[in-house]
Order: sequence, then C-alpha cells, then structure tokens
Amino acid sequence: MLPHCLWRLKLLSADVGDRWHGLAEKWDRSAKGTLYAFNDVHAMMTFVCDGHDETARSMLNATERYADHASDANVGMTREIGIPFCRAAQAFATGDYDQVVGLLLPILHRTDRHGGSHAQRDPIAWTLLEAVLRAKRYKLALALANERTALEPTNPTHWKLTARALGGLGEHGDARRAYAKAEFLPI
Repeated sequence: MLPHCLWRLKLLSADVGDRWHGLAEKWDRSAKGTLYAFNDVHAMMTFVCDGHDETARSMLNATERYADHASDANVGMTREIGIPFCRAAQAFATGDYDQVVGLLLPILHRTDRHGGSHAQRDPIAWTLLEAVLRAKRYKLALALANERTALEPTNPTHWKLTARALGGLGEHGDARRAYAKAEFLPI
C-alpha cells in the first residue's frame, strides 16, 4: 500500500497492522539524503508512523542541508512544501497539533506545486484539517471542512469532518444532519 493511502487510514484511526514497517524499511535506504520533495514527504510519513524517529530526523536534516545549498528545480518545491510537511508529519506524530497548523496552513493552497495527483497531495490538506480539529480550533475546522465538502459534496468523509467541526462549535443539530448526510452517501 502507498504511504499516502496509509496516512489517510491513520487520520481515520484505522488499524493498518504492520504495513508501515515494511514501507519504512524500504525508504530507510534513502534517508541519508534527499530524493525529491514528493518522495521525501512519503518517506517521512512512513518513518513517523513506524517510530523511526532517528531516521526521520536524519532525513529532515539532509533535506534542510540540501535546501540551503541546491539550485535545481526540486529545491523550490522542497523549501515550500516538502520541508513544512515533513516537519508537520513529525509534529502530528507527537501530538503537537498547533505546530502542524502553523506549518501547513500557509501552504494549503500551494500544494499543487508539489507534484503528484490530487489523491497524493490531499493528505497535506487532510492532515491540516485533522490537526485543526484535534487542536479544538473549530471555526477554522469548519471553514476547512466546508471547503472540502464544497469541492466533493458526495464524499462521506468530508461530511463527517464537517460534523465534527460543527459538534465542536456546539451546533449539535447541524452536526447530526451532517453525520446523517455522511451515512446516506455511498462509500
């Protein structure tokens, strides 16, 4: 399974067994140096989810050194998207949700520069929203959830995120309606 798919399952608190371990072992060989911003983000997901904290730090250090000295086409993407998300993934893994918000909110609408498909970039926005919810910043969570729901109104997960934000704001009737909408939609 691909890291971005497993990360989504992590955000849903799903049990993925030992799948992270196999991926982390494969990425471990390349952790001493940067690969490509898109790949670095996926490697970081695997390291933080499998508890390879030292490897994660080593890769981030190598990526930061690269970003300080490189002048190739990848360096801009690394500075703008790769490094902030790698740091955010580490913060998310330790429960520092306010730090995640601080790192990801400024890059939310620039992730298309990161490369890959929408499905491969989406964990950045979803991680931000989940961190906002866990940080109990419900007004911001509702704005982000409404944005996701407006883009994909038939996605039940987005309606559940909206419901969680509404519930946090004390809008329990609206939260129940959003949950009901999520249950009504096909998966």
